Amino acid sequence: MSSKKREFGFRPVPPARDPDHSSAFLSLSNGGSRRKRSNDHNPIFLNYEEQPQSVAEANSDWIDVDDLLDLYLQDVAKYRLLEPAEELSLAIQLELGKLAEILLQEVYGQPPPDVKPANSDQNFSGPSSGFPDIGVTTWQTEIATQKATEQKMQTAEVEQKLRAWIAENTDLSDVALMKLVEQGNAAKNVLIESNLRLVVSVAKKYRGKGVEFEDLIQAGNYGLIYGINKFQFWLGNRVSTYVTYWIRQNIERSVANTSRTIRIPVNLNSQLSKLPNETRRQSRILGRKPTTSELAIALGMSEEQLVKLTTIDDDLLSLDTPPTSKPGGGGDFWDIIEDPNSPNPAELAEWNDLAERLIKALDELSPGRAQIITLKFGLEDGPPLTRKQIGDVCGRSQEWIRLVELGILRKLRRALDVE
Repeated sequence: MSSKKREFGFRPVPPARDPDHSSAFLSLSNGGSRRKRSNDHNPIFLNYEEQPQSVAEANSDWIDVDDLLDLYLQDVAKYRLLEPAEELSLAIQLELGKLAEILLQEVYGQPPPDVKPANSDQNFSGPSSGFPDIGVTTWQTEIATQKATEQKMQTAEVEQKLRAWIAENTDLSDVALMKLVEQGNAAKNVLIESNLRLVVSVAKKYRGKGVEFEDLIQAGNYGLIYGINKFQFWLGNRVSTYVTYWIRQNIERSVANTSRTIRIPVNLNSQLSKLPNETRRQSRILGRKPTTSELAIALGMSEEQLVKLTTIDDDLLSLDTPPTSKPGGGGDFWDIIEDPNSPNPAELAEWNDLAERLIKALDELSPGRAQIITLKFGLEDGPPLTRKQIGDVCGRSQEWIRLVELGILRKLRRALDVE
């Protein structure tokens, strides 16, 4: 496809011939020649109510269809593909609907309650801002900035022409603008439905990556809707070409978010997907397996980052997995990671209960005698102390500490036995 942008001129359709604006909204000129589209040559605008038969009606022709996925695929197949001219007409109508909604917002501050927004992106998970620096040079940045500026100016020019067409061909009443919004939404629905098979085709390439096929299609449909809302017909792209990027981007995000037990950032998942392809490419170029340094340079990252990236990709193992595949190996990873020095949970709970009862019994002793027992058994912070160490702390002899200790312990035993 040629990358040359189309330049469009707009000529309004006379209101008397087209009171409902249901035919081609704009007559477009390309390269100086002018053509007028009518309902006779553009079946898309004949009647938006003439959609493929519903699932319920289609079911009457099918036998033994129990799989919901098969039901969905058969229903999607009923929507025909669009010709380039039809896509263009629908895209223009969609833009008119968006602009009419903006005009309504300028009047009311917000759309009337019975008008659905033409650009609803709430369900789409947009691109992440956490992507790493990929080393774009200054001249590349300048070219991208210049291109974005040109597109912005072109968008403003198209919007100005669309506003002029609306002002000339409608009375700018609420009814006329709401009619344009409804027709814009209808055009968007046709564009979406005609590209549902494209979503299925893209989703098939991501099977076997930990996400159910139905969920892949659902994620792709969100990307399709988002892409249709962002599509700009004046840039000269086909709808299917443009929305494929958003379909693939949203499916990849869904895979990155749900396919792993431990989620990793989307930008890291993108780098992981490039790793095997780049490894094979470097192997073909070098005639051998690339070193870590060579592969890191090819991927535009440091060796340390590459090592961390490969570590992230390690498979997770269940703790119930046998540590060896040899016959009679027995056991599981629980046996390997078990700490033999860790206390038994039951014994630890019993000891904690005894400590609580002992501390409660110590409250009945004098502070000096309570301190002796506390130091003896290490009931507070610190290890248990010997009688000599306790004597040094209390300023008493070791024998005196021994006699007092025996008396206190007899008293505590009686108290604990009573409890």
